Amino acid sequence: WDRLPGSFHGSGCTLAASIAGLLAQGLEPFSAIHEAQAYTWETLAHAMRLGMGQPLPNRLFWAQGDED
Repeated sequence: WDRLPGSFHGSGCTLAASIAGLLAQGLEPFSAIHEAQAYTWETLAHAMRLGMGQPLPNRLFWAQGDED
């Protein structure tokens, strides 16, 4: 994945929770990690900045309509 500019708050816990959830669903570890990495990258690519802090992962990016 391409490196996204800036820094984010919540990227590590998003990745960890994604891996745990996918493993709980029965995915093999390699597949779970790969899918979790792809999901986490997308959450960061669609990150939201609330106030003056670091951007937060948009974990529901997939549920929002394409406004572009």
